Amino acid sequence: MSKVKVASAIYIGSNAIQLKISENRKGKKHDLEFIEYPLNLGHDTFSKGRITFEKAEKICEVINHFSRVIKDYQVEDSCVAATTAVRDAANQEYILDQIFIKTGKKVLVLDDADEKKLICKEMLKKIQAFEMLENTEALMVYLGTGTVGVSIYEKGTIPFTQNIRMGSLKLSEIMERMQEQIEKSNTIIEEYLVTFANILEKLISLKKLNHFIVSGQEMDLIARICGAVEEGELLFIPTESFKAKYKELINLNVEQVARTYGLNKDQAEGLLPSLSIYNTLLVFTSANNIIHAPVTLCDALLFSMLYKEEDRELERKFAENTIISAQSVGEKYRYDAEHAATVQKFGSIIFDQTKKIHGLGEREKLLLQVACLLHDIGKYINTKNHYYHSYYLIKNTDIIGLNNEETEMAAQIAMYHGKEVPGLSNEHFSRLTTSQRAVVSKLVAIIRMADALDRSHSQKFKQLEVTLKKDGIELKGSTEWDYGLEQWTFNRKSSFFEEVFGIKARLRRKANEF
Repeated sequence: MSKVKVASAIYIGSNAIQLKISENRKGKKHDLEFIEYPLNLGHDTFSKGRITFEKAEKICEVINHFSRVIKDYQVEDSCVAATTAVRDAANQEYILDQIFIKTGKKVLVLDDADEKKLICKEMLKKIQAFEMLENTEALMVYLGTGTVGVSIYEKGTIPFTQNIRMGSLKLSEIMERMQEQIEKSNTIIEEYLVTFANILEKLISLKKLNHFIVSGQEMDLIARICGAVEEGELLFIPTESFKAKYKELINLNVEQVARTYGLNKDQAEGLLPSLSIYNTLLVFTSANNIIHAPVTLCDALLFSMLYKEEDRELERKFAENTIISAQSVGEKYRYDAEHAATVQKFGSIIFDQTKKIHGLGEREKLLLQVACLLHDIGKYINTKNHYYHSYYLIKNTDIIGLNNEETEMAAQIAMYHGKEVPGLSNEHFSRLTTSQRAVVSKLVAIIRMADALDRSHSQKFKQLEVTLKKDGIELKGSTEWDYGLEQWTFNRKSSFFEEVFGIKARLRRKANEF
């Protein structure tokens, strides 16, 4: 399959609508066009809860103008995406409907986890291309207008991530309401961020991380006013220079900042809260420099269109971070790591050997693996009905690489490993779409058998062979131990496999052993 040569991305952001057209020329990305139309949608969403129809009309006008520009290029793939401003608007569905009717464009509304994943993948590419950072530990931060994504980078992996609903534009709304008390506003903002810092202190290891790597809309401006040094695709801002600039600017109001640095009002409003958030996060590191990895959502979207094979490989590698992140969550809730790993191993084997009947792909396999690793973490709360607690903990945990819908599905797969099986009488299961219910049911059928194979948490079966036959599937395990408990549990739990797939599952000891 030949690669797409030219692609376009339209991004409906909180402060502007952007168009970027890029070309894949002999393996290298070349930007052909970039247009930005300022439009403060975030102010409407964060202050009023909805986007006005006047601004919706303006969105349609801008998209139609961008569409005419796109026609001048031989664009082979394109997308229109939106994030916080549209995602958090109470009238989101009406706005999206108007955009489709008046422009013919369907808008991809990225949930918070999807947005952070796209940005994180781009940041990782830049970090790993810089040899000094590849095998280090760092606090990675992406500051959006409505949320902050915080991750820990450890020698090429990301074991921890947390999305917090407090971005630069949301914080600027607070600052705007305090302009009449400007003598105290800097103190109030810092006190407001203490809660934010306390949350992170409980989540992040108390040891100081060596580096502080950031990306966000205001970072280009911060890098410029702090005298950043460019090295490759990264910008290095001396920590002392940043602190001095923060101390200078935090005592100014928006108008004074705008005059001092020749900024417009929107830029100045975004700068002050961004500085405050970065300053708050800096204390979790011992970094001598703030490292800016310039990344935009348009660039991330374009990469996925222009370099499909490379993006698939990057997605495969990124899935490894999802597994590591899930393991980190398990450690937090003191899971039985050996049992979890065994269930994951057996679940993966059953999944791979039954592809002909379930028809699922690698993404669904990843959900199964996460559910296998975390199915018992609810025991941290209470062993009684622990599967319900597992559901709650997984659903309310940020697992890097999984969006909100995927996290919900993984949580349900884990929940149904116990007594109950999926059914429309369950309020959680009934809220899923028809296709999601089918996926969850298939994966539940697998996790129940995988868990049964280690019912005693003793890892009695060292190897597992799965054979798909016309009249059912046969699982042969290698063991020298009595596996009566596992056999009994398997017989009970495998009945749901027959209900979903219409064939029986049988467990036997591998012949000619012991």
